[in-house]
Amino acid sequence: KLHEIMVSDEEAFRCRRAGSYYAIQPMLPELHGDSVGDAELNTEYSSGGDVLDMAGTVALLRENQLMLDQQIPALEGEELLR
Repeated sequence: KLHEIMVSDEEAFRCRRAGSYYAIQPMLPELHGDSVGDAELNTEYSSGGDVLDMAGTVALLRENQLMLDQQIPALEGEELLR
């Protein structure tokens, strides 16, 4: 999967900022409570607009110790295929 739509066009007008996150308000006005305000988004929010390049991808994998040379130990003295 290359991209994922986090907030659809239909939900964007009900989206509010909640700290460093977005919160999608309920469709029914009586359920909004005190959190009614201006929408944070005017179109869908997708991972397609913020794609990492190769260097960013490698840095993210290394930061989370997900590179092969960081997480798979050699089994019983066998060398890893590289």
